[in-house]
Amino acid sequence: MPSSVGSVIAKNEILLNGERFPIKSPPRRVLTSLFAPKISIGQTDQTAAQHISTLAFNDFRGGIGIERGIDSSTVDRAWFATAQLRFKEHVVLPALVRETAASGESGQVDTIEDLNNEIYAAFGTKVMKWSNTDSWGSSLHTLPGSATDIIKVRLSGTTYLVWACNAEGYSFTSDGSSYTNKADTVFTPKFLAVWNDLLWGISEDGYLKYSSNLTSWTNDAQLPLPNDSVTSLFVGRDASANPVLYANTKVGLFVHDNANTKWLETEIGLPFNNQGGVSSTKWRDSVYFPVGLSVYKYKVGETSTLQVVGPDRDHGLPAEFRGTIKKLVGTHNDLIALIDGTTGTEGDIFQTGSSQHGHRSQIIESSGKSLLCGYNELGWEVKWAGTTALQAATTAHVSSAYGEYRLWFATTNSVFYFALNEDVINPDQISDFEYATSGELQTPDFDANDITSSKLALKLKVQTSNCTSTETVGVSYALDGSDTYTSLGSITTNGVTEYDFPSTAAPAGLEFKSIRFKFTLARGSTSTKVSPDVNRFELQFRRKLAAKYGWQVTIDLTRPRGKKGYKGKTPAQLDDALRAIVDSNELLSYTFRHNDTDYTHYVDVAQLSGFEMTGLDDRFERTLTLLEP
Repeated sequence: MPSSVGSVIAKNEILLNGERFPIKSPPRRVLTSLFAPKISIGQTDQTAAQHISTLAFNDFRGGIGIERGIDSSTVDRAWFATAQLRFKEHVVLPALVRETAASGESGQVDTIEDLNNEIYAAFGTKVMKWSNTDSWGSSLHTLPGSATDIIKVRLSGTTYLVWACNAEGYSFTSDGSSYTNKADTVFTPKFLAVWNDLLWGISEDGYLKYSSNLTSWTNDAQLPLPNDSVTSLFVGRDASANPVLYANTKVGLFVHDNANTKWLETEIGLPFNNQGGVSSTKWRDSVYFPVGLSVYKYKVGETSTLQVVGPDRDHGLPAEFRGTIKKLVGTHNDLIALIDGTTGTEGDIFQTGSSQHGHRSQIIESSGKSLLCGYNELGWEVKWAGTTALQAATTAHVSSAYGEYRLWFATTNSVFYFALNEDVINPDQISDFEYATSGELQTPDFDANDITSSKLALKLKVQTSNCTSTETVGVSYALDGSDTYTSLGSITTNGVTEYDFPSTAAPAGLEFKSIRFKFTLARGSTSTKVSPDVNRFELQFRRKLAAKYGWQVTIDLTRPRGKKGYKGKTPAQLDDALRAIVDSNELLSYTFRHNDTDYTHYVDVAQLSGFEMTGLDDRFERTLTLLEP
């Protein structure tokens, strides 16, 4: 703010940081800056428009989990999507997930496994077989209790399916028609594994035993932990790449020392967590184990032993899908995580508004939905999202039963499956790929790295392919952290579709502090092998900044000033003083006279220019542009 001071300077001079300089004419008020530099993120083709910036997307291979704050490291990320994101310049519908017919049993599906090229599931204590048409048939067997684990094992030339029922014992079959229940007087395994051509089981109290015949068990080792500490038993690799037994527990990971029949604690220790290590598994060259919604990657022999790779990294998942991972299972192309969104705790952690730029108020919900995600070591992609609340995710299984490579999974007492591919993963290269009827992509909130200043959205360009009157892409946007979307339209043609943003004010455009987009893909055709395709999209916008005014003043050292120069200084000395002031890189006090009043401001030197006389004359002019921050 200017301040009026006493008459200390003449009309034909200014005072800059206490130094007097003669001026050629009165200071002029000028517009110094209206637009910030162009902002461009991602792969863009820039236009020649001086004040228009472009935000471009054509690659979401980094997966979901970035809610706000797009920058160069997160431009390949989405906030949430049920569409496929794995292929650059292609966003298409997800795989078609089929729900099997109701079994007629009310019990929760805790286990799914295959035997002799057929799928078996336990609905509560009832074992049932899928017909591969549309029926589970009738109950084949009653287990001694609810199953805690299931495994397929080959012993002495015979393949068995074995259910662990914890305190109630276990059950097994080799043909799916005749079953043997073993009471708890024999052994009560809670989790099972196959290693060294033997069946291994670990009980709730941590006793590890093995069997070669399913009727007798040999004692091996006991975990040095309280009862009910173990959460999974599986086979991984040691530092020499040899197969070895692992037990994950609520406090960390243990490895079995077969030579000395004992458990050794690994370097992976965790604070006590009831969900620590549930359904841990080996995938590719590493061990993966969940703790709640986190997934930890453990690679033996690496310096950085532990990596957090779970879907809870960065901003995580939308509130309705946050819970715990119930099952990890590996496929050819993905590590699958089945998430139970019904296990959260209800409560508003904090309340925020649009001024906080996109934060959501409901953090964890008890009435959430189940979710199936896949991890390909680049990021997470949603394979299936539940639409019904309180349908608890329970188990998953990969199988080639019936000659079809599929992923099977369950929520409460419903069983689902969808096709997998062993070689190629790009659906464009799979002639019989079956697409779901709908899917969507939500981008992160974009604010141009400025959460307070207004921006003006001008145009959205969307490039699509494979669109028809029935294969469509709906386009909508949401502003300033709101969850309410406004439709721009529905795309039914191929090529580039342009949307001019509506506005009730002039000039045209839509004012925003942050903006995100949603693309809703739909397949109206009865054919499952078609999908609309979003190739890329671009937002054209401009910064809407307040005008910045300053002063332009010309320091005049061209006229003779006598033997002593101006105020006792030669032009060269004044120029040296001026350069020293500019080079200080500090806010400068600037005083000038207007209407017989002196005004003082604190300014930056935005520009310094001028020309020098030739010959022996060292007189010159300097033009300063001064900006008040």
